[in-house]
Amino acid sequence: MADLFCRIICASAGTGKTYRLSLEYIALLLQYYGKPEFSIDNILALTFTRKATAEIRDRINSQLSMLLDTQPSDKRSGLLQDLRRLLPGNEPELSTRERNLLLSAKREISCDHSRLQVMTIDAYIGNIFRNIVRPLRNIESFDIDTQAVTKRMPFLMNHLMQPAFRARLNKLLSRKVSRSLDAYAKLFASLIQGRWLYYMITQRLLPNGDNRETSFRVRDIGLQPDNNSNLIAFTEAMQVLLSLIHDIWQGQQKYDLQGYLTKDFRQIVESGGFSIAAIVQTLKTISASPVEAEKLLAVLIAKNIWSGSLIRKATHGEHTALMENAQQEAIRHLADHLMQCLYVPEQNEIIELWKIILDEYDRLIYRYKNMTYDDISWFSFEALFSEEPPFFDPQSEVSASEFYQFLSHRTRFLLIDEFQDTSLIQFNIIKPIIGEITAGEGSKPFGGLIVVGDEKQSIFGWRGGQRDLLLNLQSIFPSMQDVQTERLDQCWRCGFTLMQFINSLFREPQIHSYLADKKMNWEYNTIRSANAAAEPETCVELCLRNHSRAKGGQLRAEDIYADFVATMVVPAIQEDPTGSIAILCRKGKELSQIQQALDDCGIKSLYQPDRSICEHPLVSPLLDWLRFVAWGDWSNFLGFLRSDYLRINTALLKQVLDTIAQSQAQSRKNGSCMSIDFKAMPIIESLHTMAQTQCRQSLSHICRQMVDIYLANQDKSERDYLNLHKFQGIVTDWELNSSAGGKSIPDFLAYMSENAASEDFKQASVSVTDSLQLLTIHKSKGLQFKRVFVFYNLSGGHSVDSTRLAWALEYADKDFHQISDFGISYHYQKVLKASSYRHLWEAEQNRELLEEMNNLYVAFTRAESKLHLYFTYQNKDGWAEFLASRKEESLPALLCDSCLNYYVSKGIQADNRGIYRLESEYKRQSSEPVREQPAVQQHAEKDYSSLLQNIPVSLEPDWGSMKPVDKPTILDWKKVWLEERPNLLGDLAHYYLSFVIRNLASEHDYALRRCMLRFGSLLPRENILSLAELCHRTCQQNPMLFEKQWDKIFTELEIRGDTGLLRIDRLMLNTASNVALIVDYKSGQIHDTMQLEEYRLALQKLYNLSAYRIDLMFLKLDK
Repeated sequence: MADLFCRIICASAGTGKTYRLSLEYIALLLQYYGKPEFSIDNILALTFTRKATAEIRDRINSQLSMLLDTQPSDKRSGLLQDLRRLLPGNEPELSTRERNLLLSAKREISCDHSRLQVMTIDAYIGNIFRNIVRPLRNIESFDIDTQAVTKRMPFLMNHLMQPAFRARLNKLLSRKVSRSLDAYAKLFASLIQGRWLYYMITQRLLPNGDNRETSFRVRDIGLQPDNNSNLIAFTEAMQVLLSLIHDIWQGQQKYDLQGYLTKDFRQIVESGGFSIAAIVQTLKTISASPVEAEKLLAVLIAKNIWSGSLIRKATHGEHTALMENAQQEAIRHLADHLMQCLYVPEQNEIIELWKIILDEYDRLIYRYKNMTYDDISWFSFEALFSEEPPFFDPQSEVSASEFYQFLSHRTRFLLIDEFQDTSLIQFNIIKPIIGEITAGEGSKPFGGLIVVGDEKQSIFGWRGGQRDLLLNLQSIFPSMQDVQTERLDQCWRCGFTLMQFINSLFREPQIHSYLADKKMNWEYNTIRSANAAAEPETCVELCLRNHSRAKGGQLRAEDIYADFVATMVVPAIQEDPTGSIAILCRKGKELSQIQQALDDCGIKSLYQPDRSICEHPLVSPLLDWLRFVAWGDWSNFLGFLRSDYLRINTALLKQVLDTIAQSQAQSRKNGSCMSIDFKAMPIIESLHTMAQTQCRQSLSHICRQMVDIYLANQDKSERDYLNLHKFQGIVTDWELNSSAGGKSIPDFLAYMSENAASEDFKQASVSVTDSLQLLTIHKSKGLQFKRVFVFYNLSGGHSVDSTRLAWALEYADKDFHQISDFGISYHYQKVLKASSYRHLWEAEQNRELLEEMNNLYVAFTRAESKLHLYFTYQNKDGWAEFLASRKEESLPALLCDSCLNYYVSKGIQADNRGIYRLESEYKRQSSEPVREQPAVQQHAEKDYSSLLQNIPVSLEPDWGSMKPVDKPTILDWKKVWLEERPNLLGDLAHYYLSFVIRNLASEHDYALRRCMLRFGSLLPRENILSLAELCHRTCQQNPMLFEKQWDKIFTELEIRGDTGLLRIDRLMLNTASNVALIVDYKSGQIHDTMQLEEYRLALQKLYNLSAYRIDLMFLKLDK
C-alpha cells in the first residue's frame, strides 16, 4: 500500500511559516532517507520569490546543523520537540540511526547543492520549458527579458497598420481618440499580458446549454433578436418618474416644471419642450441613438434628475422613494439596451483584435528569442495542453503519460509556499503533478503534498494570483483523501498587546457584517502571541486627519505628508531611534512625497524605488555628458553643468547660455559654424576642451575621469557609490561583449536606451538593518521591523487606468477550470455596472476590495513592537459623514473606524497632537538613568579643520571630575530568612486565601483552622492570627473578587506552561461574557510582571479558554 499524505497549513502573519516548511523538509528526510527508492531530490519545494527561496534553503541547512550539534541548547531542544510532533514517537533526543541519516543527508547536500531542490515556481516552469518544451518547439536559444513586450511594441504596431487590420483597429480605437498610436501601447500590452483570459474565453467557456443560477449572462446577449423591449421599459420607467415629479410640482407650483429638473437633465431634453409628453418623446429620440443614449445614461447615473432643494425627502419621503426606484429602473433598462448595441459589439471586436495581436506577438518571439516569465509559462502550458491536437491532453485519464510520469518519478514530495499567490496558469501547469502525486498510484510507493499559505495575505491578484485556490484546494483534487488541515495560531513576531489589537480589528463585527452582505469570504481566526519578550516595548498609535479644503478642515491635501512626518515619525524617532524602522504606503508616489518631507526635517531615510539606473542622479548626468561628447547637443551640456557633478550657480548658467546664444546667432549670420569662446569662464572652457579630446577615448575611461575629477571631494551615500559602481560595470561589460554591435558612444547610448527598463538595469539596493526604510506594502511582505509606520489615504481611491482593458470573469466551478460568463470592455465599463449584468462588475470589485483588505492586514502585521497608523480622508462634514458616504468600497474605512472604536472601548483619548496611544501594561523596568536621545540630524556642512586641535595631550583621566560610587548594600540574610521569613509568611497567606471562594465567614473560619494545623509548629499563634486578619481585611477591601458574575472560581490551579508547571493563585471565569480574570497575590518585594503574561499564554492554549478575554490583576497584601 502506498505511503501518501496531503497537508494544508494555513499560516497567518508571523506564525513561523518558513520555520515550519523547513521542519517538514527535515521530517521527510528522517522518514524516507535511506530507503532504496528515495533520493533527496525527490523533495521539491516551490516558493514565490527568490528571497523566500534563499530563506528556506538557509533555514534547512541551519536546522540540520543545529540538530547535529552535540552541544545542548534551548533552541535545539525546542527544534527537536517541534520535529517530534511531525514524526511518530516522542524520544527527547535523536537516535543513532536518525543522527546518521541527517548527517549523510547534510553531507550529500553540501557536496551537491542541486540535490536540495528549493526554487521559485517561475524557475521550475523555466526548467520544464528549457528541458522539454524548448526542444519540442525547436527553439535553439532564448533570453529572459522582462521588457520583451515593450521592445516588440513598435513591430506589433507596424503589423497592425497593415490595410487588412487598419479598418478594424480604427473602429475600436476611434471611440477614444489619442494623438498617436503609441498612446494605445498599454491596451495592446494588456491584451498580451491577459493571454490566459483569452484562452479561458475561447477554449474553456461553458457550453450554452448548461444551466446556471444567474439568469443574466453577457454571453447570451445577441443570441436573440432585439425587440426594443429594454427601450420600451426605459420609456415606461421615465414616464412614471416624470409623473411623480409632475404631481409634486402641481401641489407646489413655485416655478415652471422645468425648474424642478436638474440643469444637466434639462440641457438634454430642452429641445423638445418641458411637458411630460414632450420630454418622453425627446427621450425616445435620444435613446434611439447609442451614442446619445450613452450620454443620457451618464447623466442619469450621476445624480437624481429632480431638484433636491424643491423636492426633499423630509417632506416627500414616499414620493422620493418611488422616484428613486423609477430612476434606477430606467437606468437599468437603458444600460441593458446599451449592452446589446455597444458593449457586446465592442467585446467581439476586442476578441478579434486579440487573436491578431497574439499571433503576431508569438511570431516575434520566435524571431527575437527574448521572452518574459509569462511567455515561458504560456509556452509551457500551450505546448503541453492547448495544441490542436495537444502534445498531452489534460482531460484524458492517460494525459501527459511520458511527461508527468517522468516528473512525478523524480518529484514525490511537493512543498508549495505562498500558495495563495499562485496564478491560474502556474497552477494549471503543476496541477497534473499534484494529481499524480496524490492519486495513490505512482512509480514509487510514497508521496505527499504540503501546501503552506494564507488567503489573508493574497495581495498579488493584479499579477494573476488567485487566493481561492488555497480555499478550494481539496475540492479541486477529489483524489485527496484524509487531508490534514492545520492552522498555525501562535505569532512569534509581536507581543500580546499588539496581537490583541490586530485580533480585535480583523474580527470586528461591522467588518464581517459588511463582508457577509457582499457575500465575500474573509475568515479570520484569533492568533495568540508567543513573543513575550516584545511585550514591554509595545505601543500602538493612531492618527486620523481630515484634509478637506472646506472651512474647518484640519489641513490641506498637499500638507498631509509633512503632517504625517511631523506628527508621527519625528517624535517617535526622537523617542527611540534604534532598531529597524519602516514606513509603508500603497503607492510609490506617496513614498516619494514622504521622503521629501523627511529630507525637509533632516531625517535620513532609505527609499529604494524600482527605477532604472539611467534615472539615478549620478548616472543620468554621465549619460548627458556622453551625449554631448557624441553629438554636441548643448542641452545635454547644460544638464551636466546643473547636475551634482558641478552644480553651477544661476549667474554662471546665464553667462553660458548667453555665450552659446550669441555664438549660434553669429553662425547663422555668417552662414558657417563657429567655435564658441569660453575663455571668460575657465571651468566651462576646460570642460569644453575635455569633451573634444574624449571623443577619441574609451567609454570606461571617460566615465572614470569625470567621476574622479568632479566627485572626488564630495561625500556621497553608500547607495550612490553602489549605483556608480554598477554603471561602471555595465560600461565595462558592454565594451567587452559588443564587438558585433559596434563600440562607439552612440552605440552604447542606444544600448542603454533599449535596456533602460530591464531587470538588470534597476538601481542597486542597499542592504540595511537599522535604518528608516520606505517601502510599498507589496514590497514589505515577508519582512518585519521593530517599528512600522503605515500611511493610508482613504480618499485616494484606486487609480483607474483608462488605457487598459477592463474585464471580469465568472468561474463555473471552484476548480477554476471553466468560466460561465465574461465581460470585456475598453470604453463601456460603466454600462456594465449599471446594467442587469452588474454581478460581473461586483465580483471584480469585491475581489479588489478583498485584496485591499489583505494589503492592510499585511501592513498591520509587519511590526514587532511599535505600530503607528496614520489615516487621512477628505470630507467637509467630518468622519461620520465620510464613513457613511463610502458605501461601495468601505472596507478600509470600516477598518479605520474599528481602530477608533478600539481606543474608545479602552477609554483612550487623543492627545494634543490628535494621536491615540495604546501602551503595554508591562513597562520594561530599568534602574538605568534615562539617557538623552539624540536629536534629529540636521543637514550641515562637515568641517574637519578643527580635528587636529582637539587631540588630547594626555590620556590620564580627570580625577577631579569623578564622583565616589557607593558600595552595594549587602542584605543580612540571617535576618531575612530566619527572623523575618517572608517566604514562610507568603506561603501562609496563599494557603489561607486558597480556601476563600465567596468571602463567607465559614470559609474564613475553616481557613484559619487549616493554617493553625499546618503552620502552628513553625510560627507563633499571634503571628498566624495577625496574618489571617490581614487576609480577611484584604478580602473585604476587594469585593469585586466575589461578585456573582464570576460563576467559576479556581484557587491554586496548576497548569502546564512552556517553562514547566505553573500555579495560578486565583482564576475566576465569567462564562456568560467569555471573560477570565487571573489574580496573583503579592506579599513580598518581588513583582514579576511577565509571570502573569506567562499564565495568560498558558491558559490561552486551553481549548475551552481560547475565545476568552483574559484580564490580569496583582493583589497586594499590605500590612
